[in-house]
Amino acid sequence: MLTCVTIRKWPVSSPHWTTTSPAEKGSRLKRGRESFPSGGKDSRPLLGSQRLLASSRIPAMIGSLLQADIEQIIRAKNWEELREAFSELDPSDIAELLMDVPAEDQGVIFRILPRQQAARVFSYLPLDRQQELVQSLSNAQVHAILNEMSPDDRTRLLEELPSQVTRRLLETLKPEQLRIARELLGYPEGTAGRYMTPEYIALPPDVTCADALHRIRTAGRDVETLNVLYIINEQGKLLEDVRLGTVVLADPQTMIGDIEERPLVSVPATATRDEVLEAFERYDRVALPVVDNDGHMLGIITADDII
Repeated sequence: MLTCVTIRKWPVSSPHWTTTSPAEKGSRLKRGRESFPSGGKDSRPLLGSQRLLASSRIPAMIGSLLQADIEQIIRAKNWEELREAFSELDPSDIAELLMDVPAEDQGVIFRILPRQQAARVFSYLPLDRQQELVQSLSNAQVHAILNEMSPDDRTRLLEELPSQVTRRLLETLKPEQLRIARELLGYPEGTAGRYMTPEYIALPPDVTCADALHRIRTAGRDVETLNVLYIINEQGKLLEDVRLGTVVLADPQTMIGDIEERPLVSVPATATRDEVLEAFERYDRVALPVVDNDGHMLGIITADDII
């Protein structure tokens, strides 16, 4: 029977999940498991970005511009001035401004946004508005946005669209993004596997903290979160997770696998939203690793993806 959450420290030679403390690292581990009870009826979580739009209002002053000034630029359809204005704004602010923009103007606005900024703005919009835009934007625009979206945000959109639309959009993805999208959509709806992202920092245990920080600087721009680093062996099994701050403060020549920190908490890909939510609340983590039955790391799920 699958557990809903697992706690363990490496080294682990047994396939059973184990519980231990950092002080016991390297000692004989007692077999055990700890699971969360199933929660109530699953409910589809809002994206963290969508909760922001649902729960807060944009301030009157946005960057160095007044909200009213930006709205006036949109009404005047002064797109070049708008491009310059939007360069100063956070994507969440742009998304909220777009909520009151006529549909015919939204496509124009997305055309003036740089590709990565457009994808981030799109991710902050509610699902119903995303669906409308998919129908109204050009194929080239949709292609650019979907390929830049984070895998978990993209999955939430694709699973809400009619199947024929989803198939059409999948065909626009680059090969690697298509592989990721199909893999996530293959997990049952409402599970950790469906809403995880495979974008995280993974390191072998035998690198120094100095080398780890160098790798993070090289590859860290495209990952979901840099707060936690994941230590994985050659077979892809998750051994440990380490907070970035701990690595920064450690001796540069310390092997990252030798860092004593906290028990490892992971969830299986089949864990329900309620089970994952309870793990976040109980262990006060910003992200949780998602693993298969044998402890191989599959991805991570962040707190704002599930709350």
